[in-house]
Amino acid sequence: MSLPRSPAIERPAPTIVALRWPGDPGAPGGRANRVGFAYRAHVPGAIAGWDPALPGSLVADLARAEEAVRALDRHGPLLATLAWPLLRAEAIASSRIEGLGVSHHRLALAEHAGTEDRVAHEVVGNLAALRRALDVAQADLTPAGLDEIHRVLLEPSRDAARAGAVRTVQNWIGGRHDNPRGAAFIPPPPRDVPRLVEDLVAFCRRDDAPVVVQAAIAHVQFETIHPYFDGNGRVGRALIQVVFRRRGLCRQVLPPVSLVLGRASDDYVEGLTAYRQGDPARWLAFFARAVFDAARAGEELADDVRALQAHWAVRAGHPRRDSAAAALIAALPATPVVDLAAARAITGASPKATLAGIDRLTDAGVLHERTGRRRGRVWESVGLFALLDGLEERIGTPPRRARSRTDAA
Repeated sequence: MSLPRSPAIERPAPTIVALRWPGDPGAPGGRANRVGFAYRAHVPGAIAGWDPALPGSLVADLARAEEAVRALDRHGPLLATLAWPLLRAEAIASSRIEGLGVSHHRLALAEHAGTEDRVAHEVVGNLAALRRALDVAQADLTPAGLDEIHRVLLEPSRDAARAGAVRTVQNWIGGRHDNPRGAAFIPPPPRDVPRLVEDLVAFCRRDDAPVVVQAAIAHVQFETIHPYFDGNGRVGRALIQVVFRRRGLCRQVLPPVSLVLGRASDDYVEGLTAYRQGDPARWLAFFARAVFDAARAGEELADDVRALQAHWAVRAGHPRRDSAAAALIAALPATPVVDLAAARAITGASPKATLAGIDRLTDAGVLHERTGRRRGRVWESVGLFALLDGLEERIGTPPRRARSRTDAA
């Protein structure tokens, strides 16, 4: 996805603040690393009352993206099962942008039984943060709501001590890990962060802005403020979904926007940079295309899930609609790994009837028992994880990169 040239849109002007980094006599790497130096931080302008004047071509692209998301949200009975695969796809893709790569299978196993796998554990945290973000979207959005999303995100990580706390130190993107010399971007100093977050939240609470525009500006403003020491990229992408859900654009399912942003990671960063340098139209055009592509990816997933469930029903000999086997087939996309207790919660049947349904699906190759034990058995769906991973492969997966200490998107 390339970033097109775009007509100018005026935006609130930022302030560039001159600051000084103190010297550290004990720093390694020679004298240049031990002496203090001047640096410049970017303080974005207030946006709470901003109404950007959009050119007609951009309005059309944004409207097309909005309609694509609404179309995704109109999948009727499938929505109950489609919601969780899409949420997992968003959590996995958003985490992968930060160098935390897991498969859908690995995440589902970590969700079901816990894990010692640090990366999977952090992605489970991202999934929990997205779920909490949807709760926040239903409430009166406040800075504390953003802090809560951040807290849930980082609780499983090694940075849990700073979970839910706005930063009190300078952070930066790129360059060295110990000081901002040579950084690609330096967000505002910590003294400005609370004021800027209040302004951002006021913007997000508006109901008079086009919803895709609102989500795009909210995300880029959040990333520019970078209010937390770590986790900014993932919380900022969750904020997109908060705006969509709060405005009623997607009431049931989420478009996996991070899947597309990860595919076009260079253009994503270029779009954020263009906004900071005074070209919001370039960012909005990129974002509109990303949202449209994400909604179309969700449509593909809906079609694939429907086809897979039909295939399962054929393999299982078309079980009766009121049977335990049929109930499990309907629920597996949302709950792809089950034990007997989880299966009984799905079927509402007795242990004997539920086990009969599980056995039928296992014999048909719809479920696979993965423990090999007589007790405490666990079954997983056959074909769903490959389907979900295949969607990501079709959209495109960026090469792995080292994780930034600042969640640098």
